[in-house]
Amino acid sequence: MKCVRPRCTRRARKGKDRGLCHQHYHISHRGYVDAGPCKERIQQLRAAGFGIRELEALSGVSEVCRLGDRVQVRTHDRIMAIPVPELKVALGGRFSSLGSHRRIRGLMALGWTNRLLAQELGMTDRRLSQIMRQPLISAKNAKLISDVYDRLCMTLGPSNRARVIARNKGWVPPLAWNEGEIDDPEAVPNTGTATVIPFPERLAEVTEYLGITGEEQIAAALGITRDSLDRAMYRHGLKGAA
Repeated sequence: MKCVRPRCTRRARKGKDRGLCHQHYHISHRGYVDAGPCKERIQQLRAAGFGIRELEALSGVSEVCRLGDRVQVRTHDRIMAIPVPELKVALGGRFSSLGSHRRIRGLMALGWTNRLLAQELGMTDRRLSQIMRQPLISAKNAKLISDVYDRLCMTLGPSNRARVIARNKGWVPPLAWNEGEIDDPEAVPNTGTATVIPFPERLAEVTEYLGITGEEQIAAALGITRDSLDRAMYRHGLKGAA
């Protein structure tokens, strides 16, 4: 096999000396190697959701994002020893954005506007709109969205207009998803037309667990209209329980 160094035509031993010819391995073994592979690995890890400080802690290398053209062998070895999650690099560091889209739409169904969510994510509302149109998403952005979703999914947002828009578009609130199904492309949300969880249990989850008491707010949390809430409560003998 040929030496992995660009423009080097010398032979290297298969499975030995990091793919380098004898001369280049001898040079690198004395102290420095090309920083290209390290920079590529860092890009992959960053795309997989690793932060700079996290990479520095894992590798023991300071300023991992400011490497020169050549790095010490020990620096190379430490960085290359950090594995990249296979799922995250299978699509060049990007994967399906379905779960992220469902999370954002679920929060909008609770009354969180695109602008407010963008602020929570630390990005512009235009950037969030772009993400919502893309079929793939970086692991970093997916994690940001997941973290914000986990923090806000039990809290009503301030915008009734966002709730109306979401309802008109058929976007469902977080409680419409059974645990662990929001990322499953085969999963179907419970919209109330084919109730999986009995209404009294869903109502109790909103009123007792979330502490929501106003009927308008309860309807928004369940992803149904106020009239639908009134009818459901009447059918189950719960009228006035909210």
